Amino acid sequence: MIADEGQRFYMYVGDQEGVGKKTIQSAMMARTRQAYALLADSGFNGAKLRLVIGEGGHHLVPVFVEQFPEALKWIFGMDTNTFFPDTERG
Repeated sequence: MIADEGQRFYMYVGDQEGVGKKTIQSAMMARTRQAYALLADSGFNGAKLRLVIGEGGHHLVPVFVEQFPEALKWIFGMDTNTFFPDTERG
């Protein structure tokens, strides 16, 4: 069990993470789902726990960069322009 200290968890994994790998990365999807289940079983609900599975997503920096503003917005409950005021996003 994980104590709820007011934290929020935003988890992102691409559905292509680890495909074709022979390393521990090959288990990325399964392990991420397992971590999500452990957090959910510890009492974290939809208001404090989010899992996003990116269609076609791989373990690449551009994928992370694309998802990062949305993660910040959800975690902190703020408009991403607060974090990136000079960044134009579509």
